[in-house]
Amino acid sequence: PKAIKYLTKLGISDEQIKDNIATIIDFVQDINYCEKCPGLKRCNKTTPLLCTIITYKNGVIDKTISPCKKMLEQVEFQKQFYVRDFDEEWLTHGIKKMDGKDSKGRGSAIMKYINYKEGKSDGWIYLHGSQNSGKTYVAAQICVDIAKSKQGPICFINSSTRLKELYDMSFKEKDKFQKELNRYSSCPVLVLDDFGNGYYNDYIRDGILFHIISERSKKRLFTIFTSSYDYDELLTVLASTKASTLKYSQIIDIIKRNAD
Repeated sequence: PKAIKYLTKLGISDEQIKDNIATIIDFVQDINYCEKCPGLKRCNKTTPLLCTIITYKNGVIDKTISPCKKMLEQVEFQKQFYVRDFDEEWLTHGIKKMDGKDSKGRGSAIMKYINYKEGKSDGWIYLHGSQNSGKTYVAAQICVDIAKSKQGPICFINSSTRLKELYDMSFKEKDKFQKELNRYSSCPVLVLDDFGNGYYNDYIRDGILFHIISERSKKRLFTIFTSSYDYDELLTVLASTKASTLKYSQIIDIIKRNAD
C-alpha cells in the first residue's frame, strides 16, 4: 500500500504499475523491508544500505539507487566529530539513559551540560574520578547529544596521545601542527580526556596546552576535562619545580575559573 501511494503521487496509473511490475518490484520490496529496519549494521538486503527509487518522466518509468536515509543521517552525525577518541559503540547510546542519580559528579555534569544546551551558561565541565569510574563515558554521551543536535564540530581527544602527537608534529609537519592546534583551540566543543596523564614537557605545557586552554577561555568555547585527579592532585602530578608549579597554576586557574 505504501508503494502504491507513492507511485500514484507520481502520476503512475494502476495499469502502468502492472505493466512495469518487473521494474517496480525492487522498490516495493525495499519499502517493505525498510519499514521494519533492523538497523544499519544488520541490514540484510540484496543491496545493503541502498534503496530503490522510482522515477517517472515523459511517460517513462525508471528506477535509480540511492543511499538509505538512515545511512545519510549517520554520515552527517559522524561528520560532527573532527576527532573521536572513544569507542564507536558508544555512538549508539544516549544521555537520556543517564539520570545522574548514581553519582553526584555525573548529575552535576549533566546539569551543567543542560544549561549549556539551553543557552543559560557556557561554563566548562571538569570530571575527575578513579579509573573506570565512568567519567569518559559521561563526556562521550554529552558529545553524542551535541552531535545529534548538530552543535559541533567536536574534538574528543585523548590528552596524553594527542598532545604528544602535536609536539612531534611541531618539528616534522609545521603547517599541519598549526592547523591542528588552531582546530583544538577554536572548535565549538573540545574534550580533553585523561587530562594530567602522559608526557608533558615545557613546550607541551606552554606552547600547546596553555595556548589551547587560554584561547578557548577567551572565546568562551565549551570545554570538558576528564581526569584521575582533582585540582590539587593535578598540580602535584604535573609540577616538578617552582617554575613549573607557577606555570601549571596558571593553567589550572583558567580551568577552575571556567568550570567552577
